[in-house]
Amino acid sequence: MPVPLRVAHAAFRGVDRRGAAQLLEGAPAGDYLLHPSEAAHPAHLPGRLTLTWKVAEGVLQHLPLGEGAGGVLVLPAVLDAPPATDCYEDVEEIVARRIEPIVSLLQEARACPKFFNCLRGGAGAGAVDALDAARHRITAHLRHVHAANPARTPYCLSLAPAPLAGHLLLGHLGGRRRVEVVRVDPRGFALQPPGAGRALLFDRVDRLVDYFKAHYRDFCRDDRDVSGAGASASASASGSTSKYTQFADDQ
Repeated sequence: MPVPLRVAHAAFRGVDRRGAAQLLEGAPAGDYLLHPSEAAHPAHLPGRLTLTWKVAEGVLQHLPLGEGAGGVLVLPAVLDAPPATDCYEDVEEIVARRIEPIVSLLQEARACPKFFNCLRGGAGAGAVDALDAARHRITAHLRHVHAANPARTPYCLSLAPAPLAGHLLLGHLGGRRRVEVVRVDPRGFALQPPGAGRALLFDRVDRLVDYFKAHYRDFCRDDRDVSGAGASASASASGSTSKYTQFADDQ
């Protein structure tokens, strides 16, 4: 019979992911718990802990913690862009260096005038999962905005649901792929330009939005990969601008 895992940390609870979600209900964004890892814990990481933190109500990010040389805590490479693995002295350092900066950036995004909460509302016909339902809601919202002012081009920022917890969705009505995924990490907002080999990083949400608006026509190209993974390599994000596009927030 396995011995229950016990950890001498004030945030530790002997629960699974579902129990962690229940305990974090009603808590503010950024609150977290440590709990035993489940089968999904990466096999290559020695360790049996997961740090679950609250992105928004109903949206949690689960960080599997491994133990590196000298007892440091390690986050796996799958979480985001380089550095591939981050090492931390303790849980408090993870919170200070990773979670708190991301919470601050997401709060900045939520304060954007074009923020739309896609986590609420009906799933929409044909939605296969939470992310697909969010895309349906975003498209429906933007069509409503456009109907009210057809001369302007609407767009919005939204928090992404699981499995993209901690990311943003940038919605628009151009081309076949109308939702761009924006990765949020402690350094800023990362957006993959069409045709570019790597994402561009923006330290402020207004700079992210300005870039998107300046290169809107590139994001509307129909030859882009609808799945969101990439785009045709024939064009660069710096190749065109939206000089003649009037956005809903332009004067």
